Amino acid sequence: MERTKGFGFSLLKGLLVGLSVCLALILVFALVLKFADLGDFWVKTINQIIKLCAVVAACFVSVNGSKGYIKGCVTGLSVVVCTYLLFGLVSGSLSFGWGTALELVYGIIVGTLAGILAANVKKNPQ
Repeated sequence: MERTKGFGFSLLKGLLVGLSVCLALILVFALVLKFADLGDFWVKTINQIIKLCAVVAACFVSVNGSKGYIKGCVTGLSVVVCTYLLFGLVSGSLSFGWGTALELVYGIIVGTLAGILAANVKKNPQ
């Protein structure tokens, strides 16, 4: 009798992929910032795009089968919380404000949409 791995294991894999994507893109962006003088608006915008990519990558790894919207929602929220904690610990300050609350909502929305997409793309491989 073979035991299948549940969503918890898939979530962990997706979370690791999401964090890896986020860290890699942040390192590339830091290198770009070393040579280019971008304004505060562009830095914040590109950071949000990087988090979007991390959530989408995590959802495509962790979501399979049915209920993609729920799994995507949980994955998106998990990635945003983990990146917040990781970068907060690195910078030495964890402060919660409206910006952080908006990022959590943003992660839930993007995760839900990416979960729906991932579940339907994986359902019909061609």
